[in-house]
Amino acid sequence: MISSVKAGLTTSALLKSIKRRTLVPDNQNTFSDQDFIDLMNEEMMIGIVPSVLQTKEEYFIFRQITPLVPDKSNYPIPERALANKLREICFRDTASTNFNNEYEMTQIAIDDRYTGLSNGTGSSDFTGFRRFYVMGSDVVLHPNVGPTPYGALAFYYYLRPNTLVKDSQVASIVAINRTSGEISLSSIPSGYTLYSAASNNVLLTGFDFVKAKSPHNILSIDVTATNINNTTKVITVNPSSIPKDLEIGDYMTLAGQTCIPNIPTELHMVLAQRVAQRVLEAIGDSEGLNNATAKVAEMEGKLSTMLDNRVEGAPRKVVNRALMTGVARNRRR
Repeated sequence: MISSVKAGLTTSALLKSIKRRTLVPDNQNTFSDQDFIDLMNEEMMIGIVPSVLQTKEEYFIFRQITPLVPDKSNYPIPERALANKLREICFRDTASTNFNNEYEMTQIAIDDRYTGLSNGTGSSDFTGFRRFYVMGSDVVLHPNVGPTPYGALAFYYYLRPNTLVKDSQVASIVAINRTSGEISLSSIPSGYTLYSAASNNVLLTGFDFVKAKSPHNILSIDVTATNINNTTKVITVNPSSIPKDLEIGDYMTLAGQTCIPNIPTELHMVLAQRVAQRVLEAIGDSEGLNNATAKVAEMEGKLSTMLDNRVEGAPRKVVNRALMTGVARNRRR
């Protein structure tokens, strides 16, 4: 069932909220709407996101499956991983996108690659590649991948929230055809262009699917369009790339963009207040700044209460990840 309730604040609603909090008139020349949006994006990354990550409640987690390639041992950490950091990496016994057996991998120091550590192939508990080290922005498998590898790597990482843009630069979904891959949109923004390969233009990098409902998470990233019909307002993609959770009312955005912050709805007001604080500081309103600072402190003091312990009735249990012999835990299904 599709809910008609959209409590989250899009960029336009956030702009109105910030102007109310600062009493900045619409006809002022100090700040443009884009200036406010830039401040929102800054505060998302330096204030909101670190606060959410501190709760250790697995917000922003995203999974990417990368099949192993013959004679290729280096695999880059996904570009959109927050701070180029992984939450977890696993070896999968097939390259299918369905959830198959996953096996924990152990990180070794780069100088340990000389020790001749084996990957343990042949043991039922040590299937495939199980060790790696990090070099620059790459995960390097140890030992090296041979000419006939099987399986894939599952990268679990904190997905960097998309950059906020104006509402007019984002389209909402009005119909989904999962057979043909056709996505009908409310509009085709000017940036939604599919360049022609025949004229040596660059193909558009892709689209993201973003939930309209809280926590407004990103369902799928870098989805390639095969056709854009500006008349019917339909974009065609590979049917297999349409997320199962995608609904009418969700957003199809340019890759890396969104009109709604990718955080729980309750934090949208905190974001607006943090930007208001920055604006009042910039215009030299000392009294307003003091009041805004006190309000930010009050809001953030209650953040942990809202975000911590997401499943109160099932407290997290401590799991022994390794036996005394140093052997990692068994496979996960």
